Amino acid sequence: MGRFIIIVLCLGMGQHCAAKEKVESLIDKLVEVSQPGYGYAAHFSGAEFLPYPDTGKMGAELLGGGAPVRSEVLRQIVERGIDAVPALIKHIGDDRKIKMKPLYGLSVITFMDIYDSNEKLRKDVPQRVNRDFFDDGNKHPDRHSLTVGDLCFVALGQIVNRRYSAVTYIPSGILAVSSPSYSKRLRDNVIHDWQGLTREQHIQSLISDFNMPDDEDRRFGAYLRLSYYYPEMVGPVVLKHLQQPTYDAEMVSDFVDNQLYTNKDNDQRQKLFDEFVRINGKPYAVGVMAYLFDELARLELAESVTPTEPPFRKDLNTQPRELLVLLFDAPVNVKFINRPAMNAVSVGERSSFIYSLTYDNSSQVAEALHRIYLSNPKDEQIAPACLSALANRGYADFLIQQLAQFDFTTKDSDDFLLRCLESISSSREKAVQQKLLDIALKTPNDGYFFWALNGVQKPYPLLVFKHASEILDNLPETSEYDYGILEMISQQFPDRAKPVFQKYLSTGSIDRARMVCELFWEGGPLARQVLCPLLEDRRELEGYLVFVRICDLAAESLYESNKNISFDFDWSIEQRDEVIWQLRNSCFTPDQK
Repeated sequence: MGRFIIIVLCLGMGQHCAAKEKVESLIDKLVEVSQPGYGYAAHFSGAEFLPYPDTGKMGAELLGGGAPVRSEVLRQIVERGIDAVPALIKHIGDDRKIKMKPLYGLSVITFMDIYDSNEKLRKDVPQRVNRDFFDDGNKHPDRHSLTVGDLCFVALGQIVNRRYSAVTYIPSGILAVSSPSYSKRLRDNVIHDWQGLTREQHIQSLISDFNMPDDEDRRFGAYLRLSYYYPEMVGPVVLKHLQQPTYDAEMVSDFVDNQLYTNKDNDQRQKLFDEFVRINGKPYAVGVMAYLFDELARLELAESVTPTEPPFRKDLNTQPRELLVLLFDAPVNVKFINRPAMNAVSVGERSSFIYSLTYDNSSQVAEALHRIYLSNPKDEQIAPACLSALANRGYADFLIQQLAQFDFTTKDSDDFLLRCLESISSSREKAVQQKLLDIALKTPNDGYFFWALNGVQKPYPLLVFKHASEILDNLPETSEYDYGILEMISQQFPDRAKPVFQKYLSTGSIDRARMVCELFWEGGPLARQVLCPLLEDRRELEGYLVFVRICDLAAESLYESNKNISFDFDWSIEQRDEVIWQLRNSCFTPDQK
């Protein structure tokens, strides 16, 4: 028995060592990273959780700055979670340069040592980081070469739910550097906070982020990481949050704006508040507090930007702060950062949260969402959110049952049905997709057709093309969904699409001509066939800073899809017409001219 235990221990240690070695090997490969991604780009900022490919969220962006490129190596490191943390800490100061070119700001580069934390949970202030632009008096380089340590910083942030960015783009043209391989003060804070992190501590940190976030992105980030790293833990925290009561945010804002703000007598304000809560329930007291704290945040922003000027809302003054003191015994100098955790949420917040619940596999969460839907089947916010969250949780029969109860046979759109259909269209269940195809082929409504078809696996049957053509024939001059339907036809049925576009444009609508030009902005096999006739259209378009015609827009789209001929709206009419003439001549064969 003793020998068996020793063997098992040795095997376990061997697996641990192998995992450690694997992380070290991956970190060594970071030197090969050559394309910018979230957290290490000079021309955009944002965040993502790499194990889930569709979680990227763009922040500030320089026009034409390019798109983030996901690093496979960085993804593999982040996927290892807590097992990767010791190696990341070890290499946090690694100054080996990666293959990206040195980065610099268009106007200025500043070494700010931006260090993210959950301000609701952090009791001690991180030391000597989060500095202003030019506060240390030291001479810094005019550019920054990204290092292995910088990418370890980014990876660590993704694992522990912190927005760690080695470089951050700040409009306009500012590059803020936060490099632990360059800054000892930043490196020391990272090591202090995360060295020796255990699995249990990691779990508790994520749960704390979820329960007491400083913003909703923090809560969503905690949810993603719990779902991926510790799926057994996600159910209880989500269920607890879903059990919170709700309030109508519009009713709360109307009450505060039109009764509390307009009444200057504190005794009357207190009576109005007490009566409002008595009639509507205790969650509405929470709603008033939440609204006042949000108003306080706006007030603080106004005070920080123009401290000597009155607030941007004349009726605001200092009332949010005064009412928080009066109604909730807040200190006289209360700030937004003092906002406590709320034990109720608005209906809008609840629906947004439910919409986000698409990454876990918890049966507990699924059952709770099912119950919430059955209690709110007609709620215009909650019901579509629940259907979206249930779309891929094994509720195919239930979803089909709901679709069968809706009437999609009318030409007039119902916004509630559109949202429900959009939610269900995200399902990957074959039975649901078949039901959606049936709806798409029978409905005369362009919106219902678009969203039902959105949930059908490609390639589409020919019947889809025929019905789409019929829908387009019966559309009014403009439609919210004609762009999407035409795009689908051009991509799925390119050999049959040209007559459809010709008929669509035959009405002579300038709005339709504009939309078709925009549709082919990035080219496609039909671009030349559809756009060339529009080179003859000299009608002027509205909404541009310069004189622009349909022919100009068509020429620009042909240029964007080809690049063989230059074209620019800033040119003179004569210059543009010359290029349009060249484009027109290149469009047709001699027998077509």
